[in-house]
Amino acid sequence: MKNIVSVLAVAACLFASGCGGEKIPKLAEVTGTLIADGEPVAQVDVFFLPDPEVEDFQSQSQPSRGRTNDKGEFTLQYDGKADMMGAAIGTHRVRLVDVMSEEARTDPMPYRFSQDLVNAGKTPLRVEVKAEGNKDVQIDITDFMN
Repeated sequence: MKNIVSVLAVAACLFASGCGGEKIPKLAEVTGTLIADGEPVAQVDVFFLPDPEVEDFQSQSQPSRGRTNDKGEFTLQYDGKADMMGAAIGTHRVRLVDVMSEEARTDPMPYRFSQDLVNAGKTPLRVEVKAEGNKDVQIDITDFMN
């Protein structure tokens, strides 16, 4: 009986952890700058989402995210894990979310850029993350500013 309880306990742990834990794809460092009209765009969450339309992608890949600073610079973090920097190798859709508070805006418009950049299915922005890493990726949203 003791052996059956031990086997059931191990099976429950494996089931709860997804059969041995989460598979992490190969990651590469990604840093960059978000600009519009040659100027940095601050306080924007930058998401790199695995592009489901591209076959070069590793299955089970999760998004990566970074927030731009006052210089428009960002560094991506994998799936919100502080100890895992970068993004999965492959092609990503770039999704942007404006996090600047309404009170801080000098522009009366509710969004600084096109809502197509917020929608993962509509964003035209794509970046390929290469194994050697992507430092200083420039994302220019001049054509998408409101």
